[in-house]
Amino acid sequence: MSGYPYQQQPGAPRPSGNPFADQVNPYAAPQATAFQPQMAAAAPSKFPGLWRKGNVLVMHKMAPLPDICLMSNQPATRRLKRNLQWHHPLIAITILAGLLVYVILALILTKRATIHIPLTEEWYERRKRRMIFSWCAGLAFLGLIFLNRLEVWMWNV
Repeated sequence: MSGYPYQQQPGAPRPSGNPFADQVNPYAAPQATAFQPQMAAAAPSKFPGLWRKGNVLVMHKMAPLPDICLMSNQPATRRLKRNLQWHHPLIAITILAGLLVYVILALILTKRATIHIPLTEEWYERRKRRMIFSWCAGLAFLGLIFLNRLEVWMWNV
């Protein structure tokens, strides 16, 4: 008998009476022991530097994205190049010391990354249609403002 009183033979039901207690529960919370950190217990990823945190894709700034569309999970045929830059939000506190101080610190402490976002042809065309619609709607709005001002000017003449 070992040091734990509740250890039994494999396959035998546990004292709780649950015959499925030895099976792996896929919905169970991840377990880590003091001798085996959780990161070491995790299976190695096919794409190092990429992981999910809920519904958010988290990535290292140098990690390549796989040739899988981020929107539809189909094989990607196009890539969008995006230049990203960011700095820690607490740098905004330096605005109290002066706008010039903030600008200098933000320029010095800004981190940059270039990523190539994979998309299928369908999602690329959908993006293009939405951009065209948005530009047309914005220009139509500006045109209506101009026509309104023109009408007000014509009535005042």
